[in-house]
Amino acid sequence: MRHDRTVESAHKVLQHIFPMPPTVTPLQKEIRKGGKSLEKTAARSAHSEEVGDGLANYKEIAINPPNYDDNDPESKSAHDLTGRQNDVVIA
Repeated sequence: MRHDRTVESAHKVLQHIFPMPPTVTPLQKEIRKGGKSLEKTAARSAHSEEVGDGLANYKEIAINPPNYDDNDPESKSAHDLTGRQNDVVIA
């Protein structure tokens, strides 16, 4: 369901959400039942891994920058500023 920043749209979203039963997320279980701090949860571990992977990619690009042919407009359009293909996104 999409929200288009109108009051009517907000009412529709709320009408859709309110009938849903409450749920407990795995993160909530880890913190409440497992007694873990946020830094020790699986969510933090996954985030740290993604950040580490992204940093490694940027370091590799800094060491070995992509070679573009300045006379070929297609050369740059196929890549973004990181040198990766446009369909690859680093979160």
